[in-house]
This record gives sequence, structure tokens and C-alpha cells, in this order.
Amino acid sequence: MLAVSASAQDQKGFAPTGEEIDRIAEELPQMMLHPLYDEPYMCSEHPFSTSMQPGNTLAQDCMIMDGIDWVTNTGFMQFYSGDGSRNEDWYGWGKPVLAPLAGTVTETYRVDTVNEPGTMTPGMATYVTITAAGGESVMIVHLGEIAVEEGQSVAVGDVVGTVGNNGNSRSPHIHVGAIDAEGEPAQIRWNLVTAALRARDYVMELRKRADAESGD
Repeated sequence: MLAVSASAQDQKGFAPTGEEIDRIAEELPQMMLHPLYDEPYMCSEHPFSTSMQPGNTLAQDCMIMDGIDWVTNTGFMQFYSGDGSRNEDWYGWGKPVLAPLAGTVTETYRVDTVNEPGTMTPGMATYVTITAAGGESVMIVHLGEIAVEEGQSVAVGDVVGTVGNNGNSRSPHIHVGAIDAEGEPAQIRWNLVTAALRARDYVMELRKRADAESGD
């Protein structure tokens, strides 16, 4: 169990010392996950106790980035083209989302609403939960489409859906939350070996396409 209860964290007067903060951080469960996408992306982390709901605290919001010409190696990374006012402007919109761990799909939930960038629809979002053989699980949230069914086995890298924008979301992205076998929120660590290999393959494929189009 985590060193500090949810009720204690909800109290405005909760003010741990530096040593207590270090101890809490050291006791946080850790979970290694494989990348959600096969192209470049960036994640921001939810701080500890943002919400003690499993799958929310310590979760990460991950957005695909583009804007670089990988053939000439010019440009800079950004989240969208144009002014970002349309979902279609965002580089991640509708892109495949990959299973970050192997396991069984234990829950799916779908909503029909689609948010416009900059606005949110409070409430549930479209999500998939995958549970590994050891009992640990991940929630993959804000999906546009779901490509799996409850009870289905998935391997690392299998497509589980597409990037959407629904629920408490202001832009197309995927929220991923990790939960350990004891039901506690876990801090996510990404498998950077897989990330490097996918990044290499992504750039090589783009360069191959550019060569084919130019006739070289």
C-alpha cells in the first residue's frame, strides 16, 4: 500500500517534510511499458495525488508530434499544423494506438461524443483496460475507435484503437494510467529500447517513401 492514504492527501493541510516526500516517492510502484505509438510523441505526467483514482494519479498524457522533414532533417516538432482549431489539425488524430503491454482486454467503454479542440465534455471517455498475467493493468483513455474486444488477448504493439478526443480532454491525445497487481497507481517508465527501434523504423520508412516518390 502507498505510504499516504487518499484521505490524507485530500486534506489541504497535508504538508510532508522533505524526508517524507522522498520516502513516498521511493515506495511508489513502478511499471515498465512499451511505447503507445510507432511515431514520435511526448508525454506529460500527472502529479502524485492529482486524483487517487487508479489509472489517474501518476498517469501520463501522450501526444504524437510532427513538423520535421525527416529527409532533409529540417523543421521542428509540434503537436499540430495550422492553428489547431480542428481535430484534423493535430498530428495524432486518428492514428493507431498500440498495446503497451501483453495481456487480456478486461474492459472496454465507449462514448459517442467528440470534443472540439479547446473544449471538454465532463464525464467518462472511451477507454480500454488491458490486464497482464501478473495482475498489473493499464487504462488507455480518450480513444476514438476501439479495435479490440473484452476477453481478447493482445501482444505488445497490437493496435487497440485510435487517438480520439472525448471526455475530459481538450485535444487529441491518449491518457495512459498504470495500476499494479495490488490495485495501486504505478509510476510509468517507458521502454526506451523499443522506442528507439520504432523511431528508427519510422524515419527509415519515411525516407524510403521519399526516395520512391523522387525516383531515386
